[in-house]
Amino acid sequence: MISFGIITSYKTESGFRSDFCQNCGSTVPQLMTNQKQYWVPAGLLEGESGSKVVAHLFVGSKCHWDIIGDSGAQYEEMPDMAT
Repeated sequence: MISFGIITSYKTESGFRSDFCQNCGSTVPQLMTNQKQYWVPAGLLEGESGSKVVAHLFVGSKCHWDIIGDSGAQYEEMPDMAT
């Protein structure tokens, strides 16, 4: 583990990394592997943020009761995030 103040980063041998708060354990935004985009946990969003859905990931394995709206591209699995 690597600690930056109260934010701690855990990295596995495979390269998967997770950043989280030492105090409460909540995941925090982190820079994605492509170094161009951030992954933001939806639980951190509060109220009207002005954000919009741009993609739905792993729709090939979604539950039958999960209804996807019209907004955002749909991907059966994880798309290439290199761009």
